[in-house]
Amino acid sequence: MEINGNSGSINRYNQKPQNAENTQNKETEETAESRAASEAKELAKKEKMKLFKKDLHKEISAIYGKSSSSLLSNSVHITDEALEKMQSDPKFKDEMMEALRKEVESSYNLSNKVNVTTKISIDGYSSYSANVFKTDSNKMIADKEAIANKKARGALFYSADEKKKEVSAKKTDNSGKSWLDIKREQQIYEMGIREKNVIERSHKRTSFIRTFTSS
Repeated sequence: MEINGNSGSINRYNQKPQNAENTQNKETEETAESRAASEAKELAKKEKMKLFKKDLHKEISAIYGKSSSSLLSNSVHITDEALEKMQSDPKFKDEMMEALRKEVESSYNLSNKVNVTTKISIDGYSSYSANVFKTDSNKMIADKEAIANKKARGALFYSADEKKKEVSAKKTDNSGKSWLDIKREQQIYEMGIREKNVIERSHKRTSFIRTFTSS
């Protein structure tokens, strides 16, 4: 009887080492743990930055709360790189805050109104000013305000003069009429009242003269 010589052979290509599955599971667990630790670290970093930005906003708000009425509006943009540098380098942060304080102090020396856009990058501080003069037309003032509002988009901090907001709010009434239309109508009404009073006084004077002459 012939015996198949291959019947008792071992296929070494299909056989896995006994500890291969355990090693693979261990590597998977280590990878998962590493990923979880990395995600936790990133989350903690984001939370710290969130708190830092919140505190920074309060500090900037306190600085600009002392600005003069010449400062109609101001926005402060800070790049992500600058925020990280300010967070890790207190000296850099103090220098940028001092630059903002000087900007506020200089607002008391202005002879005109101004909208300011400030940017803080990793290289330092810069600002753009849109001056508003007494000789500016309403359209020019509105255009400069629109530019300032556009530049303020995405800013870490933005504020506008509250008195200016109150004036703007009074420019229209519930009927949707502009402030100039309302003022013009009021002037016409007052003019009509004055004319009416003049006519009435004239009639009284004429009646008095007729009564006096007839007597």
